[in-house]
Amino acid sequence: FPWILSAPDDQTLWFWDFQKCTCLSLLTGHNDYIMCAASHPSENLAVSSSLDQTVCIWDTMGLKKKQMGVSIGFDSPLVKD
Repeated sequence: FPWILSAPDDQTLWFWDFQKCTCLSLLTGHNDYIMCAASHPSENLAVSSSLDQTVCIWDTMGLKKKQMGVSIGFDSPLVKD
């Protein structure tokens, strides 16, 4: 995908198509400023972290937040499909 991520001061995450200069989606899920966002190099995932002490995992194909499972150890799944 030819897209980039941006996180303005309104607790949203924006996915942009930089070739067309258009916003593909505006995603919500944080309750404070987003401090970091990154995309996975080969999977359809992005991640963002916020001052609200949450980390969101995003499905970049569906442009929505992934359902999170409870993870106790390294063997437990964190993301549910």
